Amino acid sequence: MEPSAPSPVVVGDEKDRLDAPHTSVADIPATQDSSSQFESYERFSHSGPAHDPFSVPLSDLGWLAQQIVKIEQPVHVETVFERLKTGLGIPRLSSNVRMRLASALRETVDNGGVVRVPDRFLRLALGGLDVRPRCDGSSGITRVSDAELDVGLLAVARATFGVERADLVRMTARQFGYGHTGANIAARLEQRVDDLLEVGRPSEQSGTLVAIQLD
Repeated sequence: MEPSAPSPVVVGDEKDRLDAPHTSVADIPATQDSSSQFESYERFSHSGPAHDPFSVPLSDLGWLAQQIVKIEQPVHVETVFERLKTGLGIPRLSSNVRMRLASALRETVDNGGVVRVPDRFLRLALGGLDVRPRCDGSSGITRVSDAELDVGLLAVARATFGVERADLVRMTARQFGYGHTGANIAARLEQRVDDLLEVGRPSEQSGTLVAIQLD
């Protein structure tokens, strides 16, 4: 049975946001790579008075982690820790506090509320996950899942009706909110392009990458 929400930790408005529908990603106009057409990244933004994580039951900490995952999925485990830190009003994540939060998250995974996906990302166990690219240049690209990067790259490729590889990487980085395509960002996106090309999405025609919409 799912534990009730810990009232001193999560405010009521947060519950109301959890079932808000997400819109699908619209096609990206080829002429607008300077301002993102991806949807804005929605954060679990509650912060409250300080709570001792060792006084909050693991089940309640796990419940809170599950709400973070529900809003931000697929979400990196380090991002979940950061949101828990803010939500609980913890000044810093000491090794003991981190272990406590990790135990709560592990319990939530073991109980089937949340599942792990590759590279330390989390999503809800129940229901399908409609991965959509989100604009959030404030987070490092390591916090963006492969699946989300792939959807973003393909969306840009479809909207341009054919694009050179370097331009696809640059334009996709801008759509994700990165004003400068640094070495780490370029390398990550280049790797995703390589993996997509291996499965024929997009296809390469005379140096131009072309993606078609699949139903």
